[in-house]
Amino acid sequence: MARNDPALPPAVVLGGWATALPLVRRLGREGVEVHALGAAADPARRSRYARFVDLGRGEGMAGRWLEWLVESAPRGAVVLAASDYGAELIAGNRARLVEAGLVPMEMNDEAVLIMLDKQRTADLAASLGIPCPRTLPVKEAQDVAGRLDFPLGLKPVHSHLFHAHFKDKVFRVHDERELNAKLELTSRLGLEMVATELIEGPDAGIGTYCAYLDERSEVLCEATKQKPRQYPPKAGTGTLHVSDWCEETAQLGRRLLTGARVRGHANVEVKRDERDGQVKLIECNYRFLQGTALLQAAGFDIVGFTYNRLTGRPLPSMEYRKGVRGIFLANDLRAFPGYRRMGELTTGAYLRSLARPHHPMMLSRDDPGPALGLYCGMARKWLVRRTVRRGGPRS
Repeated sequence: MARNDPALPPAVVLGGWATALPLVRRLGREGVEVHALGAAADPARRSRYARFVDLGRGEGMAGRWLEWLVESAPRGAVVLAASDYGAELIAGNRARLVEAGLVPMEMNDEAVLIMLDKQRTADLAASLGIPCPRTLPVKEAQDVAGRLDFPLGLKPVHSHLFHAHFKDKVFRVHDERELNAKLELTSRLGLEMVATELIEGPDAGIGTYCAYLDERSEVLCEATKQKPRQYPPKAGTGTLHVSDWCEETAQLGRRLLTGARVRGHANVEVKRDERDGQVKLIECNYRFLQGTALLQAAGFDIVGFTYNRLTGRPLPSMEYRKGVRGIFLANDLRAFPGYRRMGELTTGAYLRSLARPHHPMMLSRDDPGPALGLYCGMARKWLVRRTVRRGGPRS
């Protein structure tokens, strides 16, 4: 366990998965006492910089988090959301957290609830004149008949509820029969879904706008990055991130965040549509992302900026460098066969891309536990699946 500086206010990170690691490490290295709430399998559990609190997953998780915050969190602690559940908890319980002596992230709480709802986000974007795919609520295939063409995307209204069951961010649906089958499955799980036009083009066209806005929704700092590979391809979370500056991405992101009167740290994901060349909205996340590790490596210290602003300390410089590459290697290796099948990446091009310098998004020399634990777990699952396919162990 790292040594803490008692002069620094503690921090609580809501969520213990890979998204939490750049927060835990950045603050822990400075001497901040960091508590991370999560479940037993979360990588943050093995970080030397976290005092991990295992509150489990599943039904009632958010309630357990809130109870721990109110009853057990150190007074004066900054509360940071590294998950949608965390953002929703802060937005719905800000007064109670403040009353308990905590310092929750700056947010426009109403905007948080809009961003957590895919249909409301699409409606907001349309009202602001922001290019985005047509999105419709759907319960059965006939709801989109004559209104959307196949293939189409089937997305959850609330991503954090969907991710408890599926790895994909979106189902790519090719016909009415497949749409009804997916809707029957999601309905059994109690998930609300929307149908959306697909933004055609390679994943290399995906970008993210990251910013911090003040109480007047004026931008205090901003950056953009690319997410050229993800797992699963076309529908997953980023495996490769690259720092850049794309003015089109920034303009769209600013319009959405200022139009929604966002306050605090938020991120807007976009994709360039190969059919018309326009950059279009995918989603907005009102929390820290897995890509935060890339931003930190490139000099955009959004974690330090957020913590220092909440605690009244001097704000760090934000000297953002373009061309820095961050990789989740294990998942990137899993993603490659899919890109090769789609013709988006050859073996030679992939190997050449790996030969370039990368910042490891999970592995850290001074904090190896999270990566080693995760990779060992992945290896065990692979061996189990391989044994099952072969008909069990031989005597």
